[in-house]
Amino acid sequence: MVINDPERIKGLVIEGFDADSLNASSYDVRVGSKALRGGSAEEYTVTTEKPIEMEPGSYVAVMSAEKVRLGSKESAILGAKRNLSYAGIILLTGMQVHPGYEGHLVFGLFNASGKTFWLQFETKLCTITFLEVAERPGLKTNGADKDLASGKFPPGFIERFAEFKTQGWIGLEKSVGIVTTDLAALKTELQSLRAKVDDIHGPIKKLTEDVTRVSEAVRVTDETVKALAVQHGELMKDVAGLGRDHAERRGRNTVIISIVVALLSIAATSFWNNYLSPMLSKAAHVETGTRAK
Repeated sequence: MVINDPERIKGLVIEGFDADSLNASSYDVRVGSKALRGGSAEEYTVTTEKPIEMEPGSYVAVMSAEKVRLGSKESAILGAKRNLSYAGIILLTGMQVHPGYEGHLVFGLFNASGKTFWLQFETKLCTITFLEVAERPGLKTNGADKDLASGKFPPGFIERFAEFKTQGWIGLEKSVGIVTTDLAALKTELQSLRAKVDDIHGPIKKLTEDVTRVSEAVRVTDETVKALAVQHGELMKDVAGLGRDHAERRGRNTVIISIVVALLSIAATSFWNNYLSPMLSKAAHVETGTRAK
């Protein structure tokens, strides 16, 4: 059952009670004077003059201005305030407070917006609705938190919070900007490289065409040389044949000439002996006789 009696709620909020935070069925929990910065666990004192600066993507922990004390028959549930949600501030906390708890409440806040947010002292963080529950004999309750009951952050929480890292939106945007710039530079370099490749591609293409033409000319020349070699071989065979014919004809001519010379010699000898020599002898004899007379 919801506890909505103001006096009873006032009895549950044992420190920091503010009548302006009372609602019909709940109470508005406010930002207290202590906060921690995520990633460093640096403790920050919050005042009216010193609000909490939350950069985009940052995370802080705040302690409530109120301290509550619940009996064994009382529990509470928490709910986020819309004004923080509208500003892009996300409330990170457990949603239930168990019977027997005593101490301040701790809330995690994350700035999911793209702007710096100033969390003011005593800003209403969330609503707490107190409930009356049936007591369960023998059930052990959480009881008081000695650190939060005295208004201190628990050492274990501080240690874990110091290791908590977030990537702020500004840092993320810067990283994205650097990557974008690098990509643009890489694109420009690739375009320049492509232009150089295109400049080289033209001469290479022409050289390739020239090489193709030369290769074709060499092929044709090689075939021509092979054809000429074949023709040369055939010509040499023809020349060899002509040489053999010439030698044979020369041999035959030599024999014929020898025969002709021999016949002429025989004929001349016969002519000399049978005709010319007797004729000359006779003429010489006649001339000798004439001289004697």
